[in-house]
Amino acid sequence: MTIPTALTKRLGLRYPVIAAPLGRGATPQFLAALAREGSMGFVALMHMPETEVRQMLSGYIAATGGGDRFGVNLTLINDQTRRLDAALEAGCRIVSLWQGDPTRYARRAKDAGAVVFWTVSGPRDAARAADIGVDFIVAQGREAGGHLIGEAPLMSLLPAVVDAAGSVPTIAAGGIADGRGLAAALALGACGVWMGTRFVASVESGNHPGYKQRIANADFADLVETTLFDGGWPESPHRVTTQRSRAGKRQAVRHLALGRARASRSAPFPKEHQCYAITPPRLGTRWMETGRLDRITPVLRPRWFAAWSRSPRSSRALRPMRRRRSSESCLHNLNASQQT
Repeated sequence: MTIPTALTKRLGLRYPVIAAPLGRGATPQFLAALAREGSMGFVALMHMPETEVRQMLSGYIAATGGGDRFGVNLTLINDQTRRLDAALEAGCRIVSLWQGDPTRYARRAKDAGAVVFWTVSGPRDAARAADIGVDFIVAQGREAGGHLIGEAPLMSLLPAVVDAAGSVPTIAAGGIADGRGLAAALALGACGVWMGTRFVASVESGNHPGYKQRIANADFADLVETTLFDGGWPESPHRVTTQRSRAGKRQAVRHLALGRARASRSAPFPKEHQCYAITPPRLGTRWMETGRLDRITPVLRPRWFAAWSRSPRSSRALRPMRRRRSSESCLHNLNASQQT
């Protein structure tokens, strides 16, 4: 069943669902699986060396079937012109921008014929969308996992962003985990949803198995918003979970703070001793084998996810994620939950 919205019509999708970049977890296999099922996702270019962007993206294009079957994401905390140009030269035609001024990047991408998404923190930015020329706005609620820019909880923020955006379609992001969240977002004026954590534990994602399991096991009491994981993102708030007791959380934060202090030194230290990172660990990460995940990386998780995973109906929708099944299963169950 196709859910017709401005998003699905513009990009030729079956589902009005977009997967967030997932740090380094958005592998070619992951994005290809989404494309086959009538959805799409983004890959973050920030983690790719500028000189290798075009070569690395060729693998994504081959896996998904074209540069318009997935998107590239740019974090505008520093100059991303070279990465954008390399992506456009490689044939990518869907671009996502966030943090920083998107104006010149949006213009550059539009001149190349790309569809442009812009993640906004609230209605003030949304009001500028038409003048900047972006095609879609992503309204990020404060419940989102990972780095945060949202000014308020999604369900109160979304109507204000939709109104301010005017003719520019809005996509809802932050804490959406099943079809009920999709239905709520559509009812409040969104044309689709943007989900990260919902897909993190899928089989095709490149995240470490231990990280996936920690995501699936977390609960409300494990969540914390912090600026600890701000390497490269000065003072950027970040939603994470330590999955420990209150005393344990304080101990974990001390370990992580020590890791950040070490990481800030000019002299590098061996990766097997590294205990601080700003992105989720990937499969094959050597220093993950110790099992001390809480000392190494943020465990990203939206605030609403734990509650929805406990309700009988949504537990059926979330079961594929808990068992780390495929992203195709996640989409099918999401659609079934939305219809229910």
